[in-house]
Amino acid sequence: MNINNFGLLNTLFGIINNGEQDNDYAVAAFLLRNIDRVKDLSVNEVIDQAYTTRSAVRRFCQRIGYDNFSQFKQSITQIIFPSNLTYRQFSTIHDYRKQRSFEIQTMVDDINTVMTDEQIGEIATLLHQYERVILVCANNSSGDLVRFQQELLFANKIVSVVSDSYTANNSLNAVDEETLLLLVSTSGTFALEANQWLQSLHGHKILITGNTNPRFKQTYDQIYWISQQHIENDFSGVYGKYGMTYLFDLIAEYYLFQFMPKK
Repeated sequence: MNINNFGLLNTLFGIINNGEQDNDYAVAAFLLRNIDRVKDLSVNEVIDQAYTTRSAVRRFCQRIGYDNFSQFKQSITQIIFPSNLTYRQFSTIHDYRKQRSFEIQTMVDDINTVMTDEQIGEIATLLHQYERVILVCANNSSGDLVRFQQELLFANKIVSVVSDSYTANNSLNAVDEETLLLLVSTSGTFALEANQWLQSLHGHKILITGNTNPRFKQTYDQIYWISQQHIENDFSGVYGKYGMTYLFDLIAEYYLFQFMPKK
C-alpha cells in the first residue's frame, strides 16, 4: 500500500478547491466524478474525457505521489474514504439519532477515563515548547486538525497540517531534531502504514491513537491512547468522527488558557 492513499481525497479535493482551471483540475474533476469506477478506467478514457494529454496525466499522478496512472488506480480502495460503509447499518433518522447519541456519550466517557487533564497538558506543553510543529493525519481527521490549527492562532502559535501527499511533502522531508511531529490515527491503520517511513524522519514524535500495537513503541517518543479498548477497526466511525474533535477541543482549550497572551 502507498501511504499517500490515506490522503488521496484531500489531494483531489485540494486541486478542486484551488479552482485553477488547468490540466490537474480537469483530471481531478473527472476522476472524482467517476470515483466508483476508477479501477475500470483506461488512461485513454481519462485523456478523452478530461480533454488532456497522456503526459499531463502522468505528471498529475507523479505530483500527487504515484509513479503512473496504473499505480494510482490501485490506490482506490475503501481506505481512502472517511467512513467504511461496508459495516454500516442504515436506519431511520430517529433510530440513528438515538444510537449515535448513546455511542458519542460512551465514547466521551471512555476518552475522559484514559486521557487525563495531565496528559492533555503534556501534549499542549510540547506543542508550545517546539517552534516547529507538524500535525500528520489521514483524510478523516484533517478537518479536526485544520480547525485546531486555526484556533491556536489566538495564542500566536502556527502549526502545519499534512494530510496528503506525505512522501512528496517538502515540510516532512525537511524535519530535524527541533521539529515536533504529532501523528493522529484513530484505528492505527494509517500509523501502521506510515511506521517504517516515519522511522526515517528526525524530530520528536508523538502518536495519538486507539490502537495498542507494540510496534509503535519503537517509533514514537510518546503514545497517547484514546480508549481503554484496543481499536483496530472503528466500524461505527464514532471515535474517528467525534472522538478526535472532542480531544483536540480539549487540547486547544488547555493551550489557549495557558499560553494565550494576556491582555
